[in-house]
Amino acid sequence: MGTRPRPDHGRQIAAARAVLRMSTKDLAAASGLHEKSVSYNERKRLLPRYAHAADSIGKALTGLGVSFETRAGGGFAVVFSAAAVEASPTNAAARF
Repeated sequence: MGTRPRPDHGRQIAAARAVLRMSTKDLAAASGLHEKSVSYNERKRLLPRYAHAADSIGKALTGLGVSFETRAGGGFAVVFSAAAVEASPTNAAARF
């Protein structure tokens, strides 16, 4: 289906943040949103009326080397560039 700069589901945000070892506060600062907005979007299916928040989060994560994929049949994936994983604070690559 293709790579997208914007997440389709809050779980993609949570997964990206976890691999990058970012707190909700860190991602909120990077995306220009309130920490509660990040937390809310992580827990939900992203709705069109909150597209601005998903776009802001997507832009912040894309800038860190993360992209999102929607898979046929309704699945989704989070794709990390090697640079994104290497740049994470604790080098998450060593854990996998």
